[in-house]
Order: sequence, then structure tokens, then C-alpha cells
Amino acid sequence: MPTYLHLDPDDYGVTKPVIFWQQKVAVLTPSPDGPIVFGGPLPKGGNLDGAILHSVFSIPICAIPSFKMLEIESLPLVFPFRHDGGRAEYTVARDGNVDGLEVEPPEPEDGWPYPEYPQAFPIVRYECSEFEPIDEEQSLRLLHQDPGADTDRDILVIIPSRSNDPSLPVNLWNDPQDEDCVQCVFIFNTETNEVAAFNDVD
Repeated sequence: MPTYLHLDPDDYGVTKPVIFWQQKVAVLTPSPDGPIVFGGPLPKGGNLDGAILHSVFSIPICAIPSFKMLEIESLPLVFPFRHDGGRAEYTVARDGNVDGLEVEPPEPEDGWPYPEYPQAFPIVRYECSEFEPIDEEQSLRLLHQDPGADTDRDILVIIPSRSNDPSLPVNLWNDPQDEDCVQCVFIFNTETNEVAAFNDVD
């Protein structure tokens, strides 16, 4: 059983941040010298009047050889955690910045997802493993809900809750004392450079 899946076959979701593409999975793990950055300031274009967003990961394309065909410098992953049921859509520019950001609902909710939510996440460096193939049954267990992605074209980044991955430097969703089964999902369209970001709930 892959280490990023729950041992119980009836449990869906991941236990580590993963990248899923073309029926293969790579795992993101903390590493002091890793090229991938969790947290920190938003990329240019990542702000929107009236909305509150957070930078989750910034993934340099040069750090992942399998992505060398992409015509962008980096893949920025931003998410509206402060918006109840929040979703974001945007296009990644060639320089790795954000264009055309749209957020729903447009305004954050007080105290959501828990009081004193951090204004920005602490910077932690990660590295990416090599991609390894998984079977169809395992791929279906990555998510609670079917996102309707084109698995040949789209790159999915799936980030678990801290209750499932204690190595995450911050609790993304609920009060740190609560267990939760919410995942953060990004779908990157490799043809249009468009990103759809949303949550995946059991």
C-alpha cells in the first residue's frame, strides 16, 4: 500500500501532499534544501479586493523533470481558506504569476475556518519524489469526490488536513484540536494553464 494512502481500504483521501498526473503519483515531503516552497507571500496577481487568499505551494517547474514541457516558470497554488466553501480559478502566466483571479464566494467569513487564522502560512521547503504508477483502484482513493478532471491532461495537487498529515506546518481547515477530513485540491489544465482550486470533503 502506498504510504500516502490510508491503510484502511474504506478510507479515502491522502496522508501526504501529492501530485497526480497521467495515472502516476509523486509525494511532497518537507526538506530543508527542497526547491518547492510551502506558504509565504502571495505571488503577483494573487490578491483580490475584498477576498483573502493564502499561498499554499509554489512549485518551480525546473524542480520536476516530468513537467519540463510546461511553458511556465512555476506553478503557484493559492486558496481562499477564509471563504466558507471557497473556490478559486485563475490562469498561470509564463513568469509564474497569477492572472484573472476569481473567487467564490467573493467575501470571507468572520472566524472561518477557525478564530485567529494565520494571515500567511510559515515558509517550509519541500521536495518532490519521482512519479510512480498507481492502479485505478488506488487512484480512486485519492479523493473523496470525483472532480471530473481529465487525468491525461490535468495535473492534480491534493493536500490533506493536518489531522491526516501532522508534518504540515499549519492547520488548513478546522480548529487545531478538531479532526477533519477536508482536502485542498488544485486542478491545473496543461493546455490552457488554468487552475481550479476547491475543497474535497468526505
